[in-house]
Amino acid sequence: MEHSRGRTDFHQPNLNRLEDATLCAFPEEIEYANPKMNKSEEIFIFGSNYLDKTTIEVVLKRKPLPKNSINDEMKDQVSVKVQLDDGKGNVYCLNESTIVNFRSNEYYGCGLAIESLQANKTTRIKFRGYLNRFSSDNPKQMVNHSDHDFANEVNAKLVYVRFRFLCLSIAKTFDYGREISKKFLSNEMRDEFTGSFANILENRFEQHCHIKGTFKVEDFDDNIEMAFSGTIERRFQPNLNSFGPRYVSRINGFTCKGLKFQIGVVTSSSFQYRYGMMTDRFINPRSLKYLSISPQLLETYVLKANKIPCLSFDCKFVENGDKLMKFDLKPYKGNVHSITIDGVDGFAFVNHHKYDDQNEQNEPRIVTNQMLRTNLILVIKFQDIDVNFMEMAGGKGATLSQLWKICSTNNKKLDWSIPNGIIVTTEAFRLQLYSIETFPVKIEKLKKSVCGSKRATIDMICNEFVDWFANQPLLKMVQDEIEIKLVEQFGHTWNEKCKFAIRSSTMIEDSMEMSAAGQMSSYLGISGLPQIVSAVVKCWASQFSFVSIEYKRTYGQDLCSPMAVIIQEMIDGDAAGVIFTAHPFDGDERKMIINSNFGLGDSVVASYADPDTFELEVDIRANSYQIPRHVRRIGNREIGKKLLTTRIRNCIEDVVKIEDFVMQQQWLNGRSEPSIDDSTVLRLGTIALLIQQVQSSIRDIEWTIKDGKIYILQSRPITNLDSGFIDYELEHELDSPSFTEFELYSRAHWGENYPGAISWIPILMRLYPYRFGKLMVRFGLIHLQDYNPYRPSIGIVSNQVMLNISSGSISFMFRDYPKSSLSRALVIAIFGRHIDDNDFNEHIRNISEDILRNITFKKKVVQSFILSSLLFVWPKELSKIEKMFFDKDSQAFDFEAKISNIPLCDKLSKLYEISNQNLQFLDLHGALSFGSSIKTFILMQLLKSSNDVTNVDSDYNMMLSHCNTLVSAEVPDQLRNIAKVLVDKKRFVQMSDVEALSALQNKRLEPIAAQAFEEFLARHGHRGYRELDFMHQPWGMDPLPCVQAIQSMLKNDTSLESKQVKSIEQIMFEMKTPLPKWKLYLIKRFILPWVQESVGLRERSKSIIIKWHDMFRKALWHIAATMVNEGLIPEQDIFFYLTFDEIQRIIRREQCPILLMKARQRKRLYPYMDKLKFDEFLRGFHMKPRELSEKSNELKNDSFTLHGTAITIGCVEGRVFVAESIKDSINIKQDDILVTYSTDIGWSPYYPLLSGIVTEIGGTISHGAVIAREYGIPCLISVENACAYFRTGDMARLDTKNGTITKILSK
Repeated sequence: MEHSRGRTDFHQPNLNRLEDATLCAFPEEIEYANPKMNKSEEIFIFGSNYLDKTTIEVVLKRKPLPKNSINDEMKDQVSVKVQLDDGKGNVYCLNESTIVNFRSNEYYGCGLAIESLQANKTTRIKFRGYLNRFSSDNPKQMVNHSDHDFANEVNAKLVYVRFRFLCLSIAKTFDYGREISKKFLSNEMRDEFTGSFANILENRFEQHCHIKGTFKVEDFDDNIEMAFSGTIERRFQPNLNSFGPRYVSRINGFTCKGLKFQIGVVTSSSFQYRYGMMTDRFINPRSLKYLSISPQLLETYVLKANKIPCLSFDCKFVENGDKLMKFDLKPYKGNVHSITIDGVDGFAFVNHHKYDDQNEQNEPRIVTNQMLRTNLILVIKFQDIDVNFMEMAGGKGATLSQLWKICSTNNKKLDWSIPNGIIVTTEAFRLQLYSIETFPVKIEKLKKSVCGSKRATIDMICNEFVDWFANQPLLKMVQDEIEIKLVEQFGHTWNEKCKFAIRSSTMIEDSMEMSAAGQMSSYLGISGLPQIVSAVVKCWASQFSFVSIEYKRTYGQDLCSPMAVIIQEMIDGDAAGVIFTAHPFDGDERKMIINSNFGLGDSVVASYADPDTFELEVDIRANSYQIPRHVRRIGNREIGKKLLTTRIRNCIEDVVKIEDFVMQQQWLNGRSEPSIDDSTVLRLGTIALLIQQVQSSIRDIEWTIKDGKIYILQSRPITNLDSGFIDYELEHELDSPSFTEFELYSRAHWGENYPGAISWIPILMRLYPYRFGKLMVRFGLIHLQDYNPYRPSIGIVSNQVMLNISSGSISFMFRDYPKSSLSRALVIAIFGRHIDDNDFNEHIRNISEDILRNITFKKKVVQSFILSSLLFVWPKELSKIEKMFFDKDSQAFDFEAKISNIPLCDKLSKLYEISNQNLQFLDLHGALSFGSSIKTFILMQLLKSSNDVTNVDSDYNMMLSHCNTLVSAEVPDQLRNIAKVLVDKKRFVQMSDVEALSALQNKRLEPIAAQAFEEFLARHGHRGYRELDFMHQPWGMDPLPCVQAIQSMLKNDTSLESKQVKSIEQIMFEMKTPLPKWKLYLIKRFILPWVQESVGLRERSKSIIIKWHDMFRKALWHIAATMVNEGLIPEQDIFFYLTFDEIQRIIRREQCPILLMKARQRKRLYPYMDKLKFDEFLRGFHMKPRELSEKSNELKNDSFTLHGTAITIGCVEGRVFVAESIKDSINIKQDDILVTYSTDIGWSPYYPLLSGIVTEIGGTISHGAVIAREYGIPCLISVENACAYFRTGDMARLDTKNGTITKILSK
């Protein structure tokens, strides 16, 4: 076996690291996923959807430019190509180059950005800009167009486009420098080459992925959702060698059934070789080992792709047996070709590239190192700031310096300027703090006080701190330096002629992610050194105000941030306002917005007045800011009422507070004339375009005008327009990647375990594939290097957990369906009914054929061993594991205690490590559940062997309904017993739930009931609604649902009656199905006890899983509390809207603002995601939630009948209670028929109140089915759209003998 590991392949299923389960990224993965400061790089992204006839190609090439001096900013030369076919006759193209500032977290340029959200797992593609659209209804008209022709088509129309795509990895990276078959390469080179292979192989990584997102064009009303099979390639600057230019011709392709490949040829003057790799739905990438066509023919086809009608060849790949795969290609559109591989259709991309290693080498950049400075700089002038002083000048200060330089070279024609000024640096701030002896104690007290306190308390504490800090004297050396610099800038008479604006400047202000607008105080119209000094200190103090503190906590910032203060000449303008160089709502840069009012600009910025609004039309011919843009004309204009303006006070003798240097002036009827004329509007637009060009991003610019001269006061990015996240991205970022265009998911089974949407810490979703991979390696079913951590054995769509029927492990269970009785029994156990869906049956058949084809004799022996273990070995292990979890003296799973005393930075990784050391219970529950299904199947087959099967179902349900070992059934029984022993039942019912809980915890008032309740929580406190989701609290953390259930029981005495459990003798006596004596004896003595025991074992093993989750939950809440105390997150619950990778980055204080903003967006979106309902089966790339049928509204006044699968036999009539979630349960009335999507153990306390149960999903082993059988409640499962058809208050007849529920019309 030939296989080498790539440079980012560190995943090991036998180790307990967060990175192995892809919950976090390895450092090496992060290194290769982000831009390199000194190396050229290329990103290639290809994707296709054969069924929708859509394709996407994105290419970004980046080359670092040398710095002429240490004071220069780091810049990159970037070229971008985009080509997207929407499948509706439109091809959108871009082919541009530009120069941008270097960013360490994303590749970007010409409106495109490629950002790694989690290295090698999730990548985001963003575009906001302008594409050329070439339209044709006939694809054949586009065949002879090259990709360059599309971008420069005469008939193309420039349109505004926004798209966001997520690339979700489905396989490990393929490292071309390490993983190409050396044997194949040796045969390729023969005697032509004697050097090292390392020098000729491309320094390139490729990773296959599923691409999904939204695409919006200016003249289309709605976003278009698109999805592709795709690949991401990263090519890095090669090592310097002497081979000269090389030419790479390659074909990337994807079939609709999940096969992904690349085949190519590399040619230079010294060598030529072919290469290739392939990934199918079951394995990681494999290198090419045989190719039937010559390098010359392959290269010729690529170079003349649109002139050669077709190309056919055969391939073999390493570790794919000797399977010969037949490839057929022919041109489709541009560089997109249609392909057929072994009869399966798809698309391929044909490209040719020239690389010159000599030209790709970059001069090492001189990296700024502020430690080179030894002098202390307390105050600095605008014109003296360069890249070395950015940190000490803060965000606003650095921008003003840049504006000063722009203006100094571009102000002649437009007559504009930057008001002069100086900056009191962050070093002066640090020195001020150091001089205050009590500051360290007070700031620590402030930090502790704001964590966990109420808002009113925090407000009071912050006000006291601000007052204290503002009264501290400014250091004499800082005062002196301010005066010296003011004299240098404005002359000795500055104190008489100048007024100033005093504003904050921290590093968190005016960034792409955070504006911090209005968070710190500004002081306008200040004159005189004493007032300036006072304003500087007050400005520093304002960062400790309640508003500022809450803002920082929201973004995870240090409460005491390094802060500079700007002292800038104040212009008492005739008019002022703001400019947005792109429309602030949709980001279209052809629409510039200018707001204006008379007087100072704060009336506009602070929204004191209704300003004038001008919309300028901008002529844009390219996305690059290096291509000049021009203001075409003034478009829409709206003259505001302008009832108020702000001016500087002319007379300041009576002013006592520096806050009073500015006054507001009101006009009773407003001013109807425009605050600025058209010529000024056009000048402002031209200046704004100039600033945007130099700063290379869309800007929010503050300006004023005095006596016809324009002054630019500030320029900041328009916050979050590009860096923020749209709802689609947050809704689908956890989605499982689809291997094929025919993926098949179902909400069956997992819908009851995870009702609604899960939180962003889906540990079990990673544990199952991780554990499955470990077992596969352990039993020798796969090689260690075949472990694929990205392969989803469980499906997730919109944070809702799905049964991934496309997964080989699931399909294998149903491989003989519907032929074999066992597979039919398993389908009913999972889905609650027989499946007559053609897609399901075909999917199972196709997947099973692939699986069975690869099953060896060794694998069959292993499977037989596993099957026998399910029935006989695993049940014996349960008691041992239970003791580990529930023994009071056992500390094996007290995760919180084990991580409580270690540093925060190690807590999460340590928690994962220790929690993964004993995961036998995961295997145990799966084994016992599967074994129980087999045993109940044997019982059913015995009953069905009778000559009279009329009563088989009722006898079968009776046998299963009297298991006396069900953990779930204990819950209502114990709560009912608590209700019975209450001393004052009447008063207990009348109490609020909080008062009732207090009574139950008071052993003096309720000695017996309180003791019983304490024992109940000790036994079942880890259970509850949504018990598998760490975000939701179980009964032990929130007992109120149990209290409410007890109160509901007390309202009706019949719910306090205990259930009578029948013995096996009684069951056999009442059984009506006729069987021979030997079969009756077999059932009585062996099969029935065996089956009843297995049902109880399954319940007990699930309780162990829930207990493990509860211990893990407590540890996570401990970590969340620690992060709150350290000021990393604002409150504990926000923790559960973060992924593990994001939590680790926040702990390392990386990208805290954008990550916490993302978490808040998720929290806002979560209620919507939680309410989504899905059909039983979801298909293909576009798995969307159910659109509730209009038929339900049409029938709400009519009688109708729905069908499902009966669990227990009975017929009842009663009021329907429709519950969207368990929150509705407090309104359940005695003898209601519950209609809901699914149930879990959280519903158990309410079962004694019900006369019937109907669920939309669930199998015969689901929680609802098990408890319904145990209590003999008539129950239907798998009733499609029941919640949509019924309304609470409807009357219905539930007849489970006929499998129906019928709405009864009121007479």
